[in-house]
Amino acid sequence: MNEQVLGEYELPGDASRFLVFAQDIVDPQGEFLPAPEAAERLAARLEDVRNEPKQGKRDLLGVRVAVNLEVQGLLDEPLVLFSRLIPAEGTVIPEIWAQAMPICWFVANTEDDVGTLDVWVPLPEAAGLYQIDLIIAKPNALDVPLTSKRTEFLG
Repeated sequence: MNEQVLGEYELPGDASRFLVFAQDIVDPQGEFLPAPEAAERLAARLEDVRNEPKQGKRDLLGVRVAVNLEVQGLLDEPLVLFSRLIPAEGTVIPEIWAQAMPICWFVANTEDDVGTLDVWVPLPEAAGLYQIDLIIAKPNALDVPLTSKRTEFLG
């Protein structure tokens, strides 16, 4: 990644925290963008993430969510876990945070598969209470979710 563009952020060693921003680093055909362009897009998205100062950089804040899964009858089918924020009454967030963002791709290895996904969901700069709406769907089929679940309010 481009150190000049992303240099102001305290970037985690665990790159999985950035899966939620994957749509910013690929083109519509799913190909990775050139590193400088991907870094600029990622930096633009990080501008809206809540952060706090840490050793002269911006430490990104979010929440870790454990998602327990039971998948039946979808052997070898790619699935996507999406998240979006639902603001509490009186809380205002930018529209992009209310849109479902892919945060994890997974595939069931058996007809009746179980597992747990540990994902990081960033929090928007605006303070307030939110629910995280977690949605599982097939790729390119978000309009037909297989299941969804909302968290308790957090902030």
